[in-house]
Amino acid sequence: MTTAESESSASKKEYYDQAYFDSDEENDNDESAMTVDKPTSKGWFYESRYRQKKREVLDNDELLYNPEEDDTNEDWVAEQLRAIAPSEKGRKSKGSMAKTDAILTCPLCFTPVCLSCQRHDLYPNQYRAMFVTNCRPNFAERFRYKEPEGGSGDDVYYPVNCDICKTHIAMFDHEEGLQKAVSRLPHQIMSKKGEVTRDPEYMELEKQFKLLSQNAQRLQTDAETYRDGVAAMLNHQATFSEYLSILYQPLDAELEDGVVRRRNNQTSAKAVQAVQDYATIMSYSRDEIMPCLDVIDAHIVSRLIEFREILKQVDKTMIKRNHKMLDYDRFRTNLAKLKGKAEKTISEEKQIYKLESQLDIATQDYEYLNGILKEEVPRIIQLRTQLVDPMFQEFYFLQCQIYGMLLARMQEVITTNGQHFETLTMGVEEGFNERLNKFNARTELEESGLLKQGGRAWLGASAAKSSKLPLKERAQIRREENAKAAASTSGMGGYGSDSPPPPAYGTNQSHEAVDSTPYQADSKQSNLYTNNAASPLQTGSPGRTYVRALYDYNAQAEGDLTFVKDDLIEVIQKTADVNDWWTGSLNGATGVFPGNYVTEA
Repeated sequence: MTTAESESSASKKEYYDQAYFDSDEENDNDESAMTVDKPTSKGWFYESRYRQKKREVLDNDELLYNPEEDDTNEDWVAEQLRAIAPSEKGRKSKGSMAKTDAILTCPLCFTPVCLSCQRHDLYPNQYRAMFVTNCRPNFAERFRYKEPEGGSGDDVYYPVNCDICKTHIAMFDHEEGLQKAVSRLPHQIMSKKGEVTRDPEYMELEKQFKLLSQNAQRLQTDAETYRDGVAAMLNHQATFSEYLSILYQPLDAELEDGVVRRRNNQTSAKAVQAVQDYATIMSYSRDEIMPCLDVIDAHIVSRLIEFREILKQVDKTMIKRNHKMLDYDRFRTNLAKLKGKAEKTISEEKQIYKLESQLDIATQDYEYLNGILKEEVPRIIQLRTQLVDPMFQEFYFLQCQIYGMLLARMQEVITTNGQHFETLTMGVEEGFNERLNKFNARTELEESGLLKQGGRAWLGASAAKSSKLPLKERAQIRREENAKAAASTSGMGGYGSDSPPPPAYGTNQSHEAVDSTPYQADSKQSNLYTNNAASPLQTGSPGRTYVRALYDYNAQAEGDLTFVKDDLIEVIQKTADVNDWWTGSLNGATGVFPGNYVTEA
C-alpha cells in the first residue's frame, strides 16, 4: 500500500460521537483513542481539563473477534487456578501453576470439581486431579483391598462425594488420589448405552448376600435395643420404688415437751409395708437380672458384631470385583474400537499393544474375584443358620428367664401383702371404681379450706394445658380426659338425684366446672358450679353442644365442613369415637368433619 493510499484510508475512518462515551468512568490511559484539544485561551493547565477522546468505529470483523480477548480469558483462568493453589506461609502461591489439561465436572449436576488436571503420560484418557473443589472425601468410610503376593501393601480408598448433589463421583486413594475413579467414570456413564458384562448367577448371589447383611444388622439392633430397654426399666423401677417409699413414710415429727400433738389420719401400715416390700423386690430384681443382660451382650451382640465384620470383608471384595469388571469392560471396549479402525496410526498401534496387556491383567483379576465369590458366598449363606439359630434360641430363652424373674418377684410382693391388694381379682375399671367409692380423695381436697382460699384454678390443672407439649398431643390428652370423665360420670352416678345434670354449656359455667364433673360426690355437687366467672359460650342456647377447632381443615369432598383453628362449631351429630366423622354447623353451613380435629369447647 502506498503512502497516498494509507493517507486516504486514514482519512476515511469514522469516529463515534463523543456523547457515546460521556462518562466519568472512562479509562484515561486508553491508547487506541485519539484526543482533540478544545481551543481555549486560558492556559495549558485549564486547556488539558477539556481534552476529550475520539474513538474509531470498528468494522464487523473487529467486532466479532478480538484477538486480545483470548489473552484476557487465559489470564482469568490462570487467576482462578492460582486462587485454588495451596498456600505457602499464609500467602497465595504465585508460581507457574496456571495451566490445566482438563476440567472435570460432576456427571449428575455438572458442577466443576477439578480445574487443575494432569494428563497421564502413557494413557491419554486418564487424568490425575491435582487440586479439587466442590467435593470432599468421606473419611468415615474406608475401603481396603488386599494386594497380591509381593505387593507393597493394602490399598486404602475413601469415597468422594459432590458437595452439591452428594453423588459418589470418585474414590480417593491416599497415594494416587482420584486417578482410578476418574479413569473409570467416563466408562460408567457410557456403559449404560453399550455392552456390559452381566453374570446372572453372581447377581442373584449378591442380592441374597445383601439381604443377609440387612437382617444381621437388624437382629443386632433389636438385641441392643432390648438390652438397653430392660436395663433402663430396671433402673427406673428401682428409683421409682425409692420415691414411693418416701411418699408413704409417716409425717410424724418430734415435738417439744409440753406441745400437744394433733391426731391425724396415719397412712395404713399395710400400704407402707407393701411399698417397702416393692422397693426391696425391685432392687433385688435389678441385681438379679443385670447378669442376664451381660450374657446378651457377650453371647448375642458381640457375636453379631463379629459376624457383620465378616460380611463387611465379603462386601469389600464384591466392590473390588465390580471395579475390576469395569476395568475389564473398559479395556475390552476401547480395544475393540481401535481394532475396528481401517487405518491405524503408529500411536494407535502402540495403544492397541498397551490395551491388550491391560485387558489380560483385568481379565485375570475379574475372573479370579468373580470365581471365588461365586464359590464362597453360597457357603456363607448356607452356614448362616448354624451361626444365627443358636444365638436366636439363646436370646429367646434369656427373654423368658427375665420375664419369669420379674413375674416371680412381683407375685411374691402380692402374696405377702394380699390384704393390701384387695382389687387384684377385679378388672382395672372395676377395681378403680371400688376404691373410689370407699374413699374419694378428690372430694376431700375440694373441701379443704386451704384450697378454697386459693380459688378453683387447680381443678382445671391438666397435662393438656402444659405449654411444653405440642398442640396435637395436648388435644389428644384433653380428648382422652373428656372420654374418661364421661365414662366415670355414667358409671358412678356423679350427679345427685335431686337435680338433673347441667347442660354441656350453661350460661354461668366455666371450663373447670365441666372438666371436674366426674369427680363430684352427691352432697358436694353444688360447690363446683358456684363460680361466677363468665363463660365464653354465654351467647349459646342451652342444650346445644359446641366444639372448638384445633387445626385448619379444608373440605376434601362434597359435604365436608370447612373451618379454621379456634372456630366454634355446633355439633349436630357425633359418635363416641373421636376418629369418626361428626356432623356440625358453622356460619350457616352444615357438613361433616373429622372428630380428632376438634375438642370440647
